[in-house]
Amino acid sequence: VSQISLLCYFVCPSQENIFIDFAIYLSTAFQLQNDAKGITNLRKSDLRKYKETLPLIKAKEYALRSSNKEILEIID
Repeated sequence: VSQISLLCYFVCPSQENIFIDFAIYLSTAFQLQNDAKGITNLRKSDLRKYKETLPLIKAKEYALRSSNKEILEIID
């Protein structure tokens, strides 16, 4: 986030507050994209490496809130 913010600041220093929010949303989007690729790539799957990605964390949170034992079994 800080690198994107810094780059945006150099482009337009008078709009620093806008670019801080932009940097946060952009970095979140890239992280979600990276997590999705990490799940779907079967050879390098983050799931096979037992890495907790954001989609997996959110699925687990949902399953716990709704007491969905089937999803929890799949995740475990």
